[in-house]
Amino acid sequence: MDSSDQADRISNLPDVLLVLIISCLSFKECVQTCALSKRWRSVYLETRNVSFKETDFWSPSVDANPIRNALGRIVFVDYVRRWVAKDLLGSDRVPDSSR
Repeated sequence: MDSSDQADRISNLPDVLLVLIISCLSFKECVQTCALSKRWRSVYLETRNVSFKETDFWSPSVDANPIRNALGRIVFVDYVRRWVAKDLLGSDRVPDSSR
């Protein structure tokens, strides 16, 4: 069987199996699978192996601009809020926390 005849067997699995497979990865690695292809773009969103470790997403530098560090933290917290809202509300809509 030459390489042109070989299919991507993993991507052809049903979503439920893909979610089970990537649930064995760290959350950071799960998120990275969305870059594999369009097929994988939303698979990680179904995993329940969630661990929000700020250092997995960005590393604040002691020498960096404090404004840059603050913006990095804001982006991280916003991502966590969106993830939790998706799970609780069943959508990507984030409730307004300014009220």
